Amino acid sequence: MPKRICILTSGHFVNDDRLYYKIAQSLLKFGFDLTIISTLQKTNFVSESIKLISVNRPSNKLAEKSYFQNELEAQKPSLIICAEVFTIWPALEYRKNNPDCLILYDVTEWYPEYYKYSKSYSRLIAFPLLNLFSTYVTKQVDGFLFGEQSKKQKYVSLLKTKKYFDLPYYPLLADTHLEPKNADEFNILSSGIYSKQRGLQNLINTFQIIFQMDFPKKVRAIFLGDFESSHDEELFFEFAKQYEENIEYLKRADYKVYKSILNRSDLCIDLRNTNFLFDNSVPIKIFDYMERGKPVIFSDLNSIRNEIEINEFGSLVNPLNYGSVAAEIEKYIRNPELTQKKGLKARELVETKYNWVRLEKEFVNFISNMTAD
Repeated sequence: MPKRICILTSGHFVNDDRLYYKIAQSLLKFGFDLTIISTLQKTNFVSESIKLISVNRPSNKLAEKSYFQNELEAQKPSLIICAEVFTIWPALEYRKNNPDCLILYDVTEWYPEYYKYSKSYSRLIAFPLLNLFSTYVTKQVDGFLFGEQSKKQKYVSLLKTKKYFDLPYYPLLADTHLEPKNADEFNILSSGIYSKQRGLQNLINTFQIIFQMDFPKKVRAIFLGDFESSHDEELFFEFAKQYEENIEYLKRADYKVYKSILNRSDLCIDLRNTNFLFDNSVPIKIFDYMERGKPVIFSDLNSIRNEIEINEFGSLVNPLNYGSVAAEIEKYIRNPELTQKKGLKARELVETKYNWVRLEKEFVNFISNMTAD
């Protein structure tokens, strides 16, 4: 009978690209039984032999903990992969009655550091309490998965006795044929969650400059994602009304649909503000952009500069220098050869270095060795 693995997440949908398309499908391919359990959206079905179970967000953390525990008792896993710190809590409770069960923490976010850097006064109380909670539960896991090197440093003292595996955000290598784009248009894509901190105002100010320039082809901005608040949404649509012919907005899409939308773009851009969290976190989307053969313009973050050969396929910019960013975009619009050259280099780097296939077998061996002990 195959080893049963449950993936718990309180912050991602069941069809999340990392959890479903990469981790779960890779383990399924090598004979494991997979279930993903989430608390973001009510659903319950089986996709490609992977069970996907989710409810709408419970009313409080105790109710959410109880939900995860009940599902774990029903599934009886021998290994639990926790995608957030909070999900370790119900995993530990389940292990009390199932001592042979192993727990892995997939470290992809700074938690609870984002409370520390929020502007809310509640951070003065929330951060130290959550930090104690995080320290307590992470000491009890059996091992770690690390999405990037910077986040590993926080747990370096635990790695002397814990097993761990580096599992970067590399993309699946779906195909080598990239669809041709409309030569009469130049589409600039941004994606993700839109807020002031994540660069919404920077994008608006930059595109206002771009849309007032004269180009030999139509220039369009594609916004793909969701808004962090109603204020952010109002800010965007107020801007979009002024440039209806130049702007397309699409809500968050399934990973496969997201890839098809990426195919339509000529350039991808992200102008998030720089702060500790962003400066020490590699944006996952940059690898998806590279896989689709897109040149990129990103805010100048140490996380990108230190881990990726960004200059070979894109540019790092000061997101607050709107004129300079617009000038960088203009280079690509007016120079199709540059756009093609940078895009081909991005794809080449993914094919030779930054792809999931290069990680998959070693990752599965890591999981197999853990469950065999």
